[in-house]
Amino acid sequence: MYAVKTKYTMNADNHSYKWPDMTHPAHSTEFKKLGLKKILYMGPWDHIEPTLHAEFRNVKEFIYVDIQPRGENETSPYNESTYKHDFVNDLTQKCFRFGYELVDEYPMDDEYVYTLLKGNKQQNWESKYPHINPHVFLFKNKYTNQTLKYYVSTNFLYNMSPELRNDMCNADGLILSGYFPNKQLLQYFTEPKTIIGFTETYFPHESELDDVESSDSIIRELFDECKKTKSTYVNQCYLISTHTTHIVKCKSMHDMHEKCDYEYNLRNSCECEECVY
Repeated sequence: MYAVKTKYTMNADNHSYKWPDMTHPAHSTEFKKLGLKKILYMGPWDHIEPTLHAEFRNVKEFIYVDIQPRGENETSPYNESTYKHDFVNDLTQKCFRFGYELVDEYPMDDEYVYTLLKGNKQQNWESKYPHINPHVFLFKNKYTNQTLKYYVSTNFLYNMSPELRNDMCNADGLILSGYFPNKQLLQYFTEPKTIIGFTETYFPHESELDDVESSDSIIRELFDECKKTKSTYVNQCYLISTHTTHIVKCKSMHDMHEKCDYEYNLRNSCECEECVY
C-alpha cells in the first residue's frame, strides 16, 4: 500500500490483521477526486511513512510542523533538559531511508533563542542547542519527486511567519495522528480541509470530550463542524489504518471514533499467531 519500496517492513507489530486489508475502490476514487496537493501534519515527530502512502501519490507537498527538538517548553526559564539532541540527525537519516534527500535548510527566526535563554545561559548556545530556533528543512523524494517541508522547533502559536502561514492556509488536507493541535489552527483553514486520521490515535467518543480533551484542542471543534450541513472547516474525513494501511471514508468524527475503536477491539481480540505481539 506504500507507493515507494523502502526498508520499512510490515510485521506482526504493525500489520497484523485484516479489516479489510485493502481500500475499497469507491473510497479510493472519491479520495482521488479531492485532488489534494498539499497536506499538513502537526506534531509528526519522525512519522514519515504517511508521505509514501499509495493514496497520497498525487500529493505534491507535505508540510510537517513540530516543536522538537526544542521540546515542549515555551516558559521562562527554559528547561534545557527538554532539548532532543538526536532529533534532527535521526529525522534526516530516516528521511534518507525513505528516499528523501535534503535539498535546502534555513532558519525561520534567528532571534527566538533570546526569548528562551537569559543571561549566561546564552553562552555557546549554538553548540549546545544548534536547532533551538525555528528552522526549515526541505527534502525532495528521489523516487516520487514529492516535497517534504519540515518546520522544526516550531510552535505555530509562538513562531508564526508569513511562510508558515502561507503553507498552513494553502494546505488542503490535515493529518491527525497521535496528537490534536490547538484549535487556533482553524484560523488558517481559509477553505475547508480534508481531515485524515490514523488509527492508533485515540479519537474520543463525543461524550468523553469534557473528560479527556483540553478545551484548547481542535478535536471538539471538528466534532461540531462535522454536524453542520455545510462545514466551514471540513469537507471530508478519512481514516487510514496504521496496521493494514487501507483508507476508509468516515461520515463524521464520531464515525472515525467508532472505526478506530473497532480496529482496536478486533486487534486485541484476535488470537491468531500473527496478531499476538
